[in-house]
Amino acid sequence: MDFVEHCHRLALSVILDVVYNHLGPVGNHFYPPLCNIFSERYSTPWGRCINYDGPPGSDFVREIFAQNVEYWLKTFRFDGLRFDAVHAIFDSSPKHILTEMTERANRVAQEEGRVVVLIAESDLNDPRVVSPGPYGYGFDGQWSDDFHHALHAVMTGENNGYYSDFGRIEDLVDAYNHSFVYNGRYSAYRQKTHGGADASRLARWRFVVYMQNHDQVGNRFRGGERMSTLVDFETYKIGAVATIMSPFTPMIFMGEEYMEENPPFLFFSDRRTGDEEGHKEGRKREFMAFGGTGDLYDPPTDVSAFQRSKLDWRSLTKAANSSCRRLYSDLISMRRTMVIGSEFIGARKFGQRGVVFAYRHDGYTLNVALSFPPGNGRMLLPPLSRVLLDTGWKKYGGGERENTRAVEDSSAVIYMTEGGHTLTSPVSPQRNRPAAGSGPGRQGGQGSTGGNRSQNR
Repeated sequence: MDFVEHCHRLALSVILDVVYNHLGPVGNHFYPPLCNIFSERYSTPWGRCINYDGPPGSDFVREIFAQNVEYWLKTFRFDGLRFDAVHAIFDSSPKHILTEMTERANRVAQEEGRVVVLIAESDLNDPRVVSPGPYGYGFDGQWSDDFHHALHAVMTGENNGYYSDFGRIEDLVDAYNHSFVYNGRYSAYRQKTHGGADASRLARWRFVVYMQNHDQVGNRFRGGERMSTLVDFETYKIGAVATIMSPFTPMIFMGEEYMEENPPFLFFSDRRTGDEEGHKEGRKREFMAFGGTGDLYDPPTDVSAFQRSKLDWRSLTKAANSSCRRLYSDLISMRRTMVIGSEFIGARKFGQRGVVFAYRHDGYTLNVALSFPPGNGRMLLPPLSRVLLDTGWKKYGGGERENTRAVEDSSAVIYMTEGGHTLTSPVSPQRNRPAAGSGPGRQGGQGSTGGNRSQNR
């Protein structure tokens, strides 16, 4: 509670990660005759599934967890909740438990006259997650693994595990245009059709995107490598532009903004379960899908896993890291002034490994061009273009290029053109963020997919 209050004094919001799909093996105690807390119908990879829909006792179980949502918001005054792996929350009830939970959060926000933000982690690619109740689950936003996988596969060339479903530049174009890459498309990795309806009509700010996050780094089979150790500096900068200037809501992983490279980020825990070896072997089996053996994997309860994951602020003394931080700072400023509130036009491919997307403003168009290596060649800019940023500029750790006239290979360029947009076949034009006085979050009332909402900045 003191932590949240201190953050609020610093004008910082705090979102808590909550897990309602299973209970860990240590520290959770329920008196069995009181309630049938666990389901015998479903299972998760991490532990026994919660009984939200089965007799006997699921009504009582639902109430326990719905009240827990209220507890975090009322007692600790968290500003929002991030729901872990909602695709592993199983409920066949007429009213899904997730809808019940978002309604409870909405009620707290209304009673207390404040904004509460709810974000889901979901790999269902189901628009219902961020659609309003009673037929949707009513979340403000959800993580977009499709965007991450598409960007990661293009940047690194990795094609093992779930990355085998990605790797074409067209996948990244689809992510920008349709939010989901797999929206009813066959997945070779899953060996079935994956995803629901096209999500391009949903407000794109509802999708949280990232070049890295704790899962995608901490669960890597070689030992928590950050993106900075997988690609060169120029490619890394392209990934930063691709994420921060996207029409979605960008999330920056700790240390990413200055290209932290020395420590890995490992999965660590201070809870001993009594089955550390079994857990380690389970992790190794997961890594085999990515072509690894897990030999470099540090047991999560070893203090070394925690110590190795700490940031090394000394990196900021290096020229490349300092240049990277400057790039992130400029991109964030540019997003605040030129992307928020603009109208996203669409994205298209150029060359063999290039993507350009654009936003419409009054009287001009903001264009973002990404040219991934290797060998995409040059794209000449339209006449009278005004270049705002080029990752190849010296201040961003590039060479001597200062007078940009083209998008060079292995670079990203942000430029303005007058009049109409420079793209063909615009896709679902929409405001990237609601205007002032609206936005994601709840302050009473159920949200909608695109209408006015309470301001959340």
